[in-house]
Amino acid sequence: MAARFSVFANRNFRLFWVGLLVSMIGTVVQIIAQSWLVYTLTHSPFLLGLVGAAQAVPFLLLSLIGGNTADRVDKRSLLYITQSIMMILAFILGVLAATGKVEVWHVALIAVGMGIANSFDMPTRLAFVYELVGKEDIMSAVSLNSMLFNLAQISGPAIAGIVVSTIGNSWCFFLNAVSFLAFIVALKMMKLLPSPERKMEDSTFKNITEGLRYVRATPVLRSVIVIAALCSIFVMPYGVLMPVFAGDVLKVGAKGFGFLMTCTGIGALAGGLIIAGAGDIRRKGRLLFTGATVFSAAILLFSFSRIFYLSCIFLVISGFFFLFQSSISDTIVQITTPDEMRGRIMGIYSLAFMGLSPLGSLQMGTLAQFFGAPFAIGLGTLVFGVSVLFLFRKTPQLREI
Repeated sequence: MAARFSVFANRNFRLFWVGLLVSMIGTVVQIIAQSWLVYTLTHSPFLLGLVGAAQAVPFLLLSLIGGNTADRVDKRSLLYITQSIMMILAFILGVLAATGKVEVWHVALIAVGMGIANSFDMPTRLAFVYELVGKEDIMSAVSLNSMLFNLAQISGPAIAGIVVSTIGNSWCFFLNAVSFLAFIVALKMMKLLPSPERKMEDSTFKNITEGLRYVRATPVLRSVIVIAALCSIFVMPYGVLMPVFAGDVLKVGAKGFGFLMTCTGIGALAGGLIIAGAGDIRRKGRLLFTGATVFSAAILLFSFSRIFYLSCIFLVISGFFFLFQSSISDTIVQITTPDEMRGRIMGIYSLAFMGLSPLGSLQMGTLAQFFGAPFAIGLGTLVFGVSVLFLFRKTPQLREI
């Protein structure tokens, strides 16, 4: 365990991790508050899915350009810009909510702005981590970053539930705006060597095409990215419908909603601790398959549950095994990507992992509107589970990596 966490001896990574933790807690608080705000304004599963899609649509259109930009410019400078834009947008939403003038179209428009900024921010952050720690410590850094996001997943919903039920939604958005400052300050405090000169004279389209061809020609990388895409479309949008489960299916209200989301984070944190202490894991592909399979099974069981505490148990299990899936996926992508293409490949991975979620949010919200949230989630997990089994059997290289 001590050797595993030795990456924290790297001052730049330590600043990155702590600053991003604060920022991510604020982001999760806003996501929870934003979902609850839309639900209280409309009581519509379809509009919940639509707003979720609004934030993710820019990823579908711009994440490849964002990854290419990360290969062309200084990554820290680009992160300054993206983080500042998201801070301003969160503050605007807070003002609208505090003055009582907020409408659903306001939330959707700000979500689009957040999505545009994040389509450049996410691939840049993923590529920047490798620059901070190098190949030797990348597995440790990936595991600790997975723990970071899930620490935010644990604390963020709890904070959001308390704030929403006591002083109102608007303070959640102000809190998120302030949290971005932590990461901006951390970036400023880093001591980095001058960035190497980037020689990319070809057009953006040609550079992006080069990255896509590399993914297509690398079976392991291709399969991992397809699994991430399938998860993004068919399983991960279950979070968009969590207010429906809290309000209509389990009938536990805002505090119960926050607790349901926290359960996922608790499970993921436990999984992160195990991954972080396991060293350089062998047979990563098999572990990826196990994590994806059990994760989808747990979400399927959650969709059938009508008992609050049983639902919480299934969410803990799902978070635990999703951590295995996502952490191993990230590591495989990092170690199979050449340095000169890292931004572009991480842009493709970000597109698969997050950018395709508009399709998932829309299809799941539509199915939930007509057939109910449990049916929408259950069908998606079945499609994902069968697809993962097919890919694992058809990619022998993945079984051996």
